[in-house]
Amino acid sequence: MKDYFKLKENKTTIRGEFSAGLAVFFSMVYIYFVNANMFSNPFGTGENVLGVSFNAVFISTGLCTVIGTLLMGVLAKLPFGISISMSSNAMFVYTICIKFGMSYANASFMILICGLIYLLFSACGIRKKLFNTIPQAVKTAIVPGMGLFIALVGLKNAGIVVNSADSGLTLASLNLLDGGFLGALPLVISIVVFFIIVILTLKGVKAAIIIGILMGMGLYYLLGLAIPGFYENLSESMQMVSPAQAFSEFKEMSLGVAFTEGTDFSAFIEAEGFSKFVFSFIVSLLSFFMVDTFGSLGSLYGACARGNMLTKDGEIPRMTSAMLSDSIGSVASGLFGNASLTAYMESAAGVLAGGKTGLTAVFASMFFAITLFLSPIANLMPSCATSGAVVFIGVTMACSFKDIDFKDITIAIPAFLAVVMTPFAYNVAYGIAFGMIGYVIMLVFTKQIKKIKAGVWIITALFVLLLILTN
Repeated sequence: MKDYFKLKENKTTIRGEFSAGLAVFFSMVYIYFVNANMFSNPFGTGENVLGVSFNAVFISTGLCTVIGTLLMGVLAKLPFGISISMSSNAMFVYTICIKFGMSYANASFMILICGLIYLLFSACGIRKKLFNTIPQAVKTAIVPGMGLFIALVGLKNAGIVVNSADSGLTLASLNLLDGGFLGALPLVISIVVFFIIVILTLKGVKAAIIIGILMGMGLYYLLGLAIPGFYENLSESMQMVSPAQAFSEFKEMSLGVAFTEGTDFSAFIEAEGFSKFVFSFIVSLLSFFMVDTFGSLGSLYGACARGNMLTKDGEIPRMTSAMLSDSIGSVASGLFGNASLTAYMESAAGVLAGGKTGLTAVFASMFFAITLFLSPIANLMPSCATSGAVVFIGVTMACSFKDIDFKDITIAIPAFLAVVMTPFAYNVAYGIAFGMIGYVIMLVFTKQIKKIKAGVWIITALFVLLLILTN
C-alpha cells in the first residue's frame, strides 16, 4: 500500500491519509440524506412523485459514492471524493421527471446511456480534449467561482444566509432573544467552527478541519443540554431502519430499473406524442452530458488547483484515470437508479487536512461504506458542524481571484462572468457556460475572432442551446 500510493515520495503517512479521508467523509456525507430526500420528497410536502422511497435512494447514493470514491483513489490516485452531482440530481428530478413528465425508470435509463457515453469519451480522450478547449481566461475563474459557490452552500446550510421572497437571499435573523436559542444554535455552531478552523490553521495544525468539525459536533450536543426538548426531537430523528429493509427497498425500487422499466417510453409517447418524446429525449441527454462533463471536470480542476496538484502544464494529474472513475461510477448510477456522479468540491477538505494521495479517497470510501449500515448514527453529525468547514474551504479557494488579470478587459469579462454565475446559477457548468459566451463575444467585438478555436465555437454553441432549451 505504501509503495502503490507512494506515501514516502509524497511526504505523507497512513495516519495522515486516514485523517484526511475522515475529513472528506464528513464534508460529503450530507449528500446521502439530501439526495434521498430530493428523490423521495421533491416538494417537501411528503408527496412521493417519483415513486421511489427514501431508503432505496439512500442505499443507491451510498453504493454510488463508495464505488466512485474508491475508483478515484485506486485508479487516479487522487485524494478526492465522488458522489451524486447536485446539478444532475436536480435535473433528473425536477426537469426530466416533473417538468418533462418522464418516469423515474426512464430518467435512470438516460443516466445509464450518458454514463456509457462518458466512459467511451473518457477512454478515447475526447472528454479531456473538450475540457482543454476551455480558454485559460475561463479556467482561471473556475477556482474562485467554486470558492464562492462552496461558501454560499456552507452559509445556506449553516442558516446564516436564508431564502427571501423579496431579494432571493438575505441574512438570517441574529436576534437570539426573539427567535430563541434553539433556532439560532446551528448558526452559532457554524460560526464557532469556522473560527476554530481559522485559528488552528494559523497555528499550523494540519488536522484543523477535522478537529474543528468534531469540536463543533461536541459543542452542538453539549449546548443541547440547556435546550428543552432538544434530545426528545433527536431521538425521533434517530428511528432505526434495519439495513436489511433499506437494501430490500433498493433492490425492489431502484436496482436495474433502467433495464426492467426504463426502456419503455410508451406512456410518455401516448400522452405527449412521438415528436415531443424525441425532443425531450435529445434535450435530456444534451443537458446531462454538458452539465456533468464540464461540472465534474471543473470541480476536479478546482480541487486540484487548490491543493497545488496540477501538472506543470496546468492539467489535472492522471486526468484520464480520474475521468474513467466518474464515468464508471455514472454507469453504476444508471444501474442503481440515481443521477450522475461528480468530483466533490467539498472534498478539498481532505487536501487541507493533509491528504496527498489516493489512499485518502480509499479511507473515505470505507467510511462511506460503513454509513450504509449506520444511517441514523451518521445522521448524528449536524450539518452546522460541517458548514463552517465548507465556508473555510470556500475562502481558501476564493483566494485565487489574484490569478485573474482584471487589467485586460478581454480576460476580465469572461472570468468575472464565470466567477459570479457559478454561485448564482448554483452550478459550475453554467459558470463555465457564461464564461465561454463572454469570451467569444469579447474576442468577436475586439476584432480577435481568429483567436477563437473551432472547439470553442462548438462548445459555446452547445452551451447556448442548453441554456435556451432547459431554462
